[in-house]
Amino acid sequence: MTEAITEIFADLQTLKGYKKQCGMLLEKTLLVFDLFSTISTTDEQVVKCINGFIETSLSFCDTRNDKRIKGFLNWLYDVYSKNGPAEYYALRAIIKVVGLFPKYRLMGFSQVFQPKSLIYSRLNMDKVKKCDDYVLSILECIDMGINAPDNVTLSYRKTMTLKPILEFLIRLHNSSEFSTSRNPLITYYSLNLIRKLICDDSDGLKLYMAELLGISLGLMFFGNPIKEKKPLWIRNLQPLRYFNTLQDEVDMDAYHKIGVKIVTRKRNRGTRNKGVVHAMPESAAIIDKPIEDKVTIIQVSQNHFHEFRHDVYQSNLNIKIRLTALSLLSDITKLADRYYLYSFWQSIFPSEMDDANARHDILLVCQTDTSSRCRCYALQVCADLFLNSRSLFSQAEYKYRSTAFVPYSQKLGLTILSAYKALTMLLEKEVPLPELIQALKCSAALVQVTPFDKFECSFVHNFVNAVGKLCSHNDLNVQVSAFTVLECLLMEPEMPLGLPESLGIFKQRLLTCEKYRQPVINCSVMKKVTVNGVYKTVQESENKNWDLESSWLVLKVFDNLKISHSLHNTRCQKLKTCNTLRIKSLHMLSALATHFELFLKNNLEEIAMILEDALSDSQLEIRLCGSKCLETCVHQMTAFLHNNDNTQNIDICTRFLISMLPVIINLIPREKETAVKITLCDTISSISGIVFENLVQSIRITLLSFLTGMSSDPTEEVIIRATAVRALSVFVTFPSMRIDLVFIENTAGLILRLAKDKNIAVRIKILWSMGNISDALLENSMDASNESISDEVLLNLIRYSTEACNDNDKVRCNAVRTVGNLLGLLSEDHIKNILDRTLIKLAITMLIDGIRSSGTSKVKWNACYAVKNMVNNENIFLCTNLYEGFNWRSSLYPTLCHVICNHSNYKVKINATTALIHISKRKYFGEYYEMIWNTVIRAIEQSYNLQNFYEYNHRDHFQEQLCLLICHVIKFAALHDYTMFSRILTGKLEVVQKTWIRVTTRMIPEKAAPLLSCSSNLDDLLKSDPTLTPEYTNAIKLFH
Repeated sequence: MTEAITEIFADLQTLKGYKKQCGMLLEKTLLVFDLFSTISTTDEQVVKCINGFIETSLSFCDTRNDKRIKGFLNWLYDVYSKNGPAEYYALRAIIKVVGLFPKYRLMGFSQVFQPKSLIYSRLNMDKVKKCDDYVLSILECIDMGINAPDNVTLSYRKTMTLKPILEFLIRLHNSSEFSTSRNPLITYYSLNLIRKLICDDSDGLKLYMAELLGISLGLMFFGNPIKEKKPLWIRNLQPLRYFNTLQDEVDMDAYHKIGVKIVTRKRNRGTRNKGVVHAMPESAAIIDKPIEDKVTIIQVSQNHFHEFRHDVYQSNLNIKIRLTALSLLSDITKLADRYYLYSFWQSIFPSEMDDANARHDILLVCQTDTSSRCRCYALQVCADLFLNSRSLFSQAEYKYRSTAFVPYSQKLGLTILSAYKALTMLLEKEVPLPELIQALKCSAALVQVTPFDKFECSFVHNFVNAVGKLCSHNDLNVQVSAFTVLECLLMEPEMPLGLPESLGIFKQRLLTCEKYRQPVINCSVMKKVTVNGVYKTVQESENKNWDLESSWLVLKVFDNLKISHSLHNTRCQKLKTCNTLRIKSLHMLSALATHFELFLKNNLEEIAMILEDALSDSQLEIRLCGSKCLETCVHQMTAFLHNNDNTQNIDICTRFLISMLPVIINLIPREKETAVKITLCDTISSISGIVFENLVQSIRITLLSFLTGMSSDPTEEVIIRATAVRALSVFVTFPSMRIDLVFIENTAGLILRLAKDKNIAVRIKILWSMGNISDALLENSMDASNESISDEVLLNLIRYSTEACNDNDKVRCNAVRTVGNLLGLLSEDHIKNILDRTLIKLAITMLIDGIRSSGTSKVKWNACYAVKNMVNNENIFLCTNLYEGFNWRSSLYPTLCHVICNHSNYKVKINATTALIHISKRKYFGEYYEMIWNTVIRAIEQSYNLQNFYEYNHRDHFQEQLCLLICHVIKFAALHDYTMFSRILTGKLEVVQKTWIRVTTRMIPEKAAPLLSCSSNLDDLLKSDPTLTPEYTNAIKLFH
């Protein structure tokens, strides 16, 4: 035995003399392994031998198979299990061997982490060695075990018990007597291990959510001289009852099982040991001086130099710990169940900003951390949390309350207000540019999830003012980020309270806009702030021709997109803003168009100049953004005129379009980029019908001729031709063009040319256009004086739309709509023709399949809508009994009844009910009359089983249609039908009466006329025939 030990020491000395990657080095190492296996695991010299191996420098990585490696690993594990003094060295040796021979990673760590391994008993608080090196070795062993190669990870992780390891790591941070309070390296490594473990153990994450959040929230301030904390004791909050689906599955006894101690703040009773690396003290947070005050003068002395280097190392390690704690918080919020995480929300974000000493939230890190890296990363984590919590923030509100009780929604509202306050303070400070940009990104994320309509206070004033000043910042990226925040604010359909005034739109202007009449804040103060802050910069620009009554934001956007000329040279050159800022300014202009009346209506002349310049730019990105901005402006202009169609508004918008149409028509043929062409064609299709009717005839002819020529041009790309056809189909719905049968047939011919294209995007546009054509034809058919489309075109449209019913759902939803509209145009002559009758029968079958198929709800409700238009055509019913095989009611009526009772989407149920209401005569119901009555009574009873509260409006509309269907069925009832009615109503009369009363009291009198007159019609029926039998009389009286 002694000889073997002596030989081992000699061989270890020999190994130190070999060069790296030497073949003899590997062979000599394996011989040493073989010698180790001959020594008794309980020998007193084992510690010295293993330590000699650990201290021997070996830097190679080999993948060979050798039984000597396996024998050495088995011997080391026996030493670890049986030799107490040597277990630490054996663990270090296992780690080293596995590092040298990665192929044996599976074997080495499957032994260490097997279920009955000694390491789990060593992890217990009362048995583990209170030695930093031993703890670091355990952590390194765990780390190497977790980071195994992908091909062996699953096989040995199944043998690892992660729960005791996670409990051990939690103890490291929550114990006042363990190593983490003495060595920050243990804190750093254990945090990284926790991050890796929770990715593999979702059950452990849920079980120890409170402790893990406490660790991350506490260590976010590690080494921060402004505010330092130990891991916090986080209780599970009570708003769990606010989420009905959430169960509190955390085992509270688990806290006591793992020995977690509640940490309370105490006074610092001792002095700090300056020889120890900065760590979290046991009793209280020690506030250190900032690094800048510590290291003021670096003396030449070697001792002072080492002290300075030690402080730098300590500071960097503290920053790494804080960053890792933030990463742990980010991982927890991404991996945890969303609704379970919400129960801890008040611990992550504050509801009050006043008491900074009592706070330990992430916003405080953003405000007070001494490291810019930590502040930037904390802001990034905040942004991710905001964007991933839309469902939670949608329930937030803030109302002025006089009661002491504060609901959870109000607390969420206070959280949002606190976040705005913290971010406003950050934006007003002088901070590094990366941090400022990250703060603006975080602000944009917060704006996107804020339900402004639920806040009864104006809190955006200071926030917008701080962001607005950054729109004129010297750094380009800061300007772009600031515009992004304002863009998100303006994308809200309902403008937040106080935002118009913050953007420079004052009370006098708001009173002229009915949509934006709202309580305003102090305009005099706002004007002073605006002029001194941002407006002054715009006012001093070269171009002074802008409307000075406009918002400062509009003026700033115009200033970024302005066209100015330099006359210092002989040639006139355009001076333009950089492309990035121009693109963002065009996006900003699109966002301003959302509130067209407030920001753009009085500046359309300048906007036309800007967009013309953007569309003719040499940069593709500028042209594409300019075309999309133009499309948005025209679309919002159309929406504005829909409710504000007075002469002045129409004239303003018409002048703008007259100036832009020649630009569009001239640019499209010269443009090489397909996306720009498509967007410009979509701009034309967005023109309001009111404006189109006010254009002079020559402009309309030019526009229609241009689109027709482009649609039939074989040299153009098919997608561009389809987009042009789509624009023509929009014009078909305008009053002056709808009666032009030649134009309609010409457009239909262009549609049919592209109907079978292989590109699905083309087919979607074509079938949408075909649906518009059918809508226009159906509306024309209501006036008998209008001419009808030719039979050939009509049947071709039916044929192609029927074939499209087998296409993708995005195509089918328009195909079934077209089929139903066109079937409503059929005459008796069409049905008499055998070939036509075959096509019509197939079209009806495809329509029914659209309702019965497993497609999207949009296909189903469009199919039900189409059935309504089909059954309005009595020719369909008249020919049903005349021709054999033309009976489609046996399929359609049961399908509609099934949808009304069983489908989950209320829009589908409403359209199916409406289709039955449009059957005009009793004989058209046929033998399905009783089935329909039974269906409507069952549907009324089932309508109270509301699964989603947000659909209550659709449910109420559905009940209205059911009551109207009852009136419709009763209107056609014969005397003997009332006994059938009463039989089916038995047991369900009370719920029907309750629904009837509920509907009649809610509907306006004009719509409720059929319901109100139903009772009087029944009275007239009783009076008209005094010889009625008691059975019929009782059945009729049942409906009173």
